[in-house]
Amino acid sequence: MEKIIGGQTFTIKKGDLIIIPRGTPHQRINTKGKTFSLLLIKIFALPLPPKN
Repeated sequence: MEKIIGGQTFTIKKGDLIIIPRGTPHQRINTKGKTFSLLLIKIFALPLPPKN
């Protein structure tokens, strides 16, 4: 795994909302013995073209 140099560390807890802007390098590190669930919602600037 590559290391992010000059990044910030945040401790999150149940119920927290995290917004990471597109193109921002990031990584997730779990605390030993803890589980992590993720819900990812992508919002596009323009609508996706219709499927044919």
